Amino acid sequence: MKEKKLVQEVVTRWRSTHDMCESLREGQTPMLIYDAKYEKKPDGLVNNMYSPVNWAINNQSCAQLAGLASASKTLEVTKGHPTSNLVLPYTFGVMATLEPNVDIVQYWDGKRLKFDELRSEVKTARAAMLEDMEDYWLNLDEHELRLYQTCSFFDLRLKTLQFPLTNDDWRAEAFAAIKADYVMNWAPAVEEEPAPAQGVRPLASHLTLFWQRNNMTSHRMSPSHLRQWAASLISCSQYPI
Repeated sequence: MKEKKLVQEVVTRWRSTHDMCESLREGQTPMLIYDAKYEKKPDGLVNNMYSPVNWAINNQSCAQLAGLASASKTLEVTKGHPTSNLVLPYTFGVMATLEPNVDIVQYWDGKRLKFDELRSEVKTARAAMLEDMEDYWLNLDEHELRLYQTCSFFDLRLKTLQFPLTNDDWRAEAFAAIKADYVMNWAPAVEEEPAPAQGVRPLASHLTLFWQRNNMTSHRMSPSHLRQWAASLISCSQYPI
């Protein structure tokens, strides 16, 4: 069997605890075999060997944290690969797995664990995580919320997806705001400049924020290409604005 070292020092992210628990879960069988096979054992193993309850808590934690770990990895901003459009869908998707009475699945064997089967320690931990996430994401600064909403709304894969902090009125308002911004700041000059859409809140440039937020200037697109990109978004909208 290939030698492996337990994950102990990790970057603090959603998946840090998952990675530590997962490395221990993978070592469970070898450690149990060693414990049963040899009478003389290292003091480190004797003093730190998990009980059946400890193993259950660890493995259930792995299953519970798997969704958060996956979301954390996906949402890491890599140069040239923006993820602001995925922040709200992924975040609220993860929060849904932390709701009371929601079952979890052990990804390594496909076994479904009913909520009532979970250890009380796991239930307490996931309730605390849900509370912390709700406290932050349901109280976002309006400017930051609108940025994430607009990025999500203009991802055509999410066009019909409904998730918290979104509704059809907000979608229409986001498209109206981005169109007004395009007309004012990005559209080719015309003899008579169209007036901004009525009823649109005075928001900062969504297109500029989108590009700055995701460091997409590294693509070195020309102004004409930027205008074409913005115009294509407007033309794809299902809203007649």
